[in-house]
Amino acid sequence: MTNPIEKFIPKGHRLEGKIYPIGHKFTVNRGKQSPRACTVVDYRVTLDGQGQFVKLRYVVTYPFMGKIMVDADVVQTTLDIAGA
Repeated sequence: MTNPIEKFIPKGHRLEGKIYPIGHKFTVNRGKQSPRACTVVDYRVTLDGQGQFVKLRYVVTYPFMGKIMVDADVVQTTLDIAGA
């Protein structure tokens, strides 16, 4: 089954066929901070006035000090680097 977000990605775009599904888990390592386990929970797609695709951002959650934090501006590269 194709991902429903793929209908916004134009043919030949570098993201075509590389969208991570909701529920995808990955680990982010940033410098001296301890690794954190993240989960994709939603997408944010930006379209211009003509309905053309502009950008895609992931909404992810991760635990921090006993709470669930939400990061709504995670780029594709972050998931690619995480080895996802």
